[in-house]
Amino acid sequence: MTTPDAETLAPTERPVLGAPERATLRGEVQAEIARRNPKPVAVRTLQLLAEAAVEPSAEPAGYRVVDRHGRPR
Repeated sequence: MTTPDAETLAPTERPVLGAPERATLRGEVQAEIARRNPKPVAVRTLQLLAEAAVEPSAEPAGYRVVDRHGRPR
């Protein structure tokens, strides 16, 4: 019996962010990255990676981290 790999499983539905939600989430990502004091050359790459893996959530933190298929990590 074979098990399906991650590529064949259907992705979960990801929320669509409006401008205010996207701006808020982007601001939180930028603030957390700045707090970690990364090398200047790495800032934009870190922002893109974080924004791709984070989506809003009704849970207390206000966000959740997801994999490339939209499933919580």
